[in-house]
Amino acid sequence: MTDRVDMIIDLPPLFPEPKPKWTAECCIYRVHQRLRQVKEEACTPKLISIGPFHHDKEELRDMEALKLRYYIEFCRRTGTEPRDIGSIIEKKEQKIINCYDGSLDMSNENILQIILVDSIFIIEYFARDTAEWSKTVRNPWLKAHIMLDLILLENQIPFFILHKLYKKFFRRNCEDSFFKLACEYFWKYLFSQEKQKLPEKEVKHFTDLIRHIYYPSNPKIGDPVSYVHSSTKLYETGVRFEKTEEGRFDKIKFKKWEPEPMQSILYLPSFVADNRNEYLF
Repeated sequence: MTDRVDMIIDLPPLFPEPKPKWTAECCIYRVHQRLRQVKEEACTPKLISIGPFHHDKEELRDMEALKLRYYIEFCRRTGTEPRDIGSIIEKKEQKIINCYDGSLDMSNENILQIILVDSIFIIEYFARDTAEWSKTVRNPWLKAHIMLDLILLENQIPFFILHKLYKKFFRRNCEDSFFKLACEYFWKYLFSQEKQKLPEKEVKHFTDLIRHIYYPSNPKIGDPVSYVHSSTKLYETGVRFEKTEEGRFDKIKFKKWEPEPMQSILYLPSFVADNRNEYLF
């Protein structure tokens, strides 16, 4: 009986043991197919690939020359040796690889080469775009689409390596952080209001940073809302709407009427409704 059980459970290794798809550090992964089917275009970069997921796609190759040019110019301007950049990335190899899900069909060396060029491109591009001493691409349409591609979940680089390279080679003797530079860059494109100072927080990548910008700074948990009425319905019942000057969504306030002749007022932040909203929300 025992021999027969052993035969039953002793299956031949027909397939190699699969690698785990996610590690505890995994934070950059492909959008689930069900979500992708809702709006494929809102999940896929159209102009530039960042990181390994969309690297070497034919429709995104035109920007590879720009990335390489920025990488070379960064090294020349800052007096940085490519070997020094590569050394830092190589030391963080496992941490970088663990940030991506296990569906990547390329070697670690190829992934790190992509991280090398893309990281320096982002740092140089952000620095030029937010500074007065230099200009980036001149076409406003092109700049807007680069920004939209940079916030897609599948188009990310771990934030920690960008921060480390920025502090090491770009701001050696400066207290400014890459977090501050990234917030300044995205704020310019996403908000019409004057830039607000955000508390620094450990974020995983740019998609997470955008969530942090929009997320309430001091969230208050109240009673759950069972039903949300339309603005038309609220207006018909006496609610009036006023715009606040702050752009974050936690600045919504409701003032009840008192005395009775006064209207109830709902204070709301304003935002521009355009094709960017599908990427953001």
